[in-house]
Amino acid sequence: MNATAANGFTINWGGTGTFTGPDANITSPSLTVCAGEPVTLDGSTSTNYTNLNWNFLNGPGSPNSATGPGPHTVTYPNAGSYTAILNATGNGCTSVEAVNVTVTESATPAFTAIGPLCEGAAAPPLPTTSNNGITGTWSPSTVNTAATGTTTYTFTPDAGQCSAPATMDVTISPSTSTVTFAAVPAFCEGSPAPAFPAQTSTPTVTGTWSPAAISTTASGTYTFTPDAGSCASAATINITVNPLPTVTISSNTPLCVGDALNLTANTVAGGTYDWSGPNGFDSSDEDPVRPGVILSDGGNYTLQLTDANGCVSQASTNVVVGNSVTPVLTAVGPFCSENTTPVSLAANIPGGTWSGNGVTDPNGTFVPSTAGTGTHTITYTHTQGCGGTATMNIVVDDAPPANFTADILLGCAPLTVSFTSDPGMESSEWTFGDNTTASGIGGVTHTYANPGTYTVTLTNTLNGCSTTNSVTNYITVFADPVAAFDVSSTVLTQVSTEVIFYNNSNNATSYSWDFGDETTSTATNPIHTYPQEPGSYTIILTAFSAGGCSDQATLTIVVREDQVIYVPNAFTPDGDEFNNEFKPVLSEGFDLYNYTLLIYNRWGEVIFESMNAEAGWDGTYHGKPVKEGAYSWTIRVKNRTEDKFNVYNGHVLVIR
Repeated sequence: MNATAANGFTINWGGTGTFTGPDANITSPSLTVCAGEPVTLDGSTSTNYTNLNWNFLNGPGSPNSATGPGPHTVTYPNAGSYTAILNATGNGCTSVEAVNVTVTESATPAFTAIGPLCEGAAAPPLPTTSNNGITGTWSPSTVNTAATGTTTYTFTPDAGQCSAPATMDVTISPSTSTVTFAAVPAFCEGSPAPAFPAQTSTPTVTGTWSPAAISTTASGTYTFTPDAGSCASAATINITVNPLPTVTISSNTPLCVGDALNLTANTVAGGTYDWSGPNGFDSSDEDPVRPGVILSDGGNYTLQLTDANGCVSQASTNVVVGNSVTPVLTAVGPFCSENTTPVSLAANIPGGTWSGNGVTDPNGTFVPSTAGTGTHTITYTHTQGCGGTATMNIVVDDAPPANFTADILLGCAPLTVSFTSDPGMESSEWTFGDNTTASGIGGVTHTYANPGTYTVTLTNTLNGCSTTNSVTNYITVFADPVAAFDVSSTVLTQVSTEVIFYNNSNNATSYSWDFGDETTSTATNPIHTYPQEPGSYTIILTAFSAGGCSDQATLTIVVREDQVIYVPNAFTPDGDEFNNEFKPVLSEGFDLYNYTLLIYNRWGEVIFESMNAEAGWDGTYHGKPVKEGAYSWTIRVKNRTEDKFNVYNGHVLVIR
């Protein structure tokens, strides 16, 4: 008979007969290969066919089609899962067989470079596992440092890893002799520092000097350390710095007009003397004399002394030449009674002596704290017989107090402290020890942002007098701890609920753990087992510092439901009481509202679809029983604890 139908048709025969339609069958040594590696597909076990046509376009494979039983070799260039289809035709019928081919991406082994190494150095091992996890062997198997030059080592991956061989070049540098340098001439202290000398050995080796710069104040030894891989040993040089000569000069100053000026200097063996002074004075004598001085001969006299090494020093002295004139004093003060700093007294005619309350040196030093509170008369006498006497008053006032207190001396950052001081001052200046200052009479408030120990200083000013009071390490601010931790896993299953906690806190001495399941711990790195029930738990770690400061860190872990699916591999829809329906069984770990079951015949046609996990397949298609044999199925169901679908595939055998 001849028939045409869009959705198939039914043929009934009477009597006996044999159906001789084709049967497509594919065999292959392996259906899992590496990218670019050929897979062999054989259809020679197919029967009752007239023509065999292959389709490799899913992939795509190369070639993309073939005819005949084969075997045929197909290459897939990219990783993935592909389908190869064989169509067998004969006696007016078509049979289809399809197989899945899994193609794995190839990876190139990657290694960290070794060397360069020095000749004769200890040979490092060649890694048997690459940086990207590929195992294999090397040829040669060990690094040879006995011979110089560059050697290529080949890495051959172990079988079954989809990886190509790789190479690594290791260079062995020859050892060299000790590096030597040109001598550095001695130079005088304080001269510009010379550069480090050039190398006199070859080849030239790069490296660093220690110390890194040549001192201009003292002789020393300098070490040159070659750079790593240069295969050279360290070297040292000595550099001499000649000290400057010591110069000490004096004179018989003060003088009156007509006196002889006597200049003296210390003796330096082999030294050269060069004196200069007012009115064009110069001399090369060690101890020159200038007779009959006049007023303009007074002033600064300088000696430049050059020693046998050519090093030069100089010194100056002031020579006073006076007339018979009354001195004029330079007024000073007022001062504070707490002031212990010596004050230099000055007159327009130098060389006299000072006297009076508070004068500690007749050459002209006055100390306010020695004089005490009051008005003091100071007398200056010119003793060279060229002058006279003059007086002046110096006023010394009382110093104000500079005491202060704080409402809190220690605490956690940020710490706000209120300081209190005497309110009857003209001004109060505060320094808090953290590079900040403030002005405030009677007190101020300051916030310390960072941990540490701080010295507080107050300067009070009254009637022009100031007093400074510093209290060392007055305020202590404790460092806040930083709570932090990791866990061995944030997602648990019902059969494995133990969690290891890794404490990464800083500046902490004690800890409090809340595991989120009504249990706690004070251990540093606890181990805790959660209930074997689905749920989420928020862990809170509180870290405490030695000063009582605290910080918290939180993390949530989840215990997932176990997910189990059972799918029968056969059923017998023959109308009896047993096994008449194909229905998968799913555990509570799945979202059954997002569920699809598909059944396919051997040509890939969907013959059953259900979105109800309680509905199974009764072995019919369009209300009619299907033939005995294997049928493919696909289950797509959503994970209840994650927003993703799981896909399962398999075959079920219909037996009648």
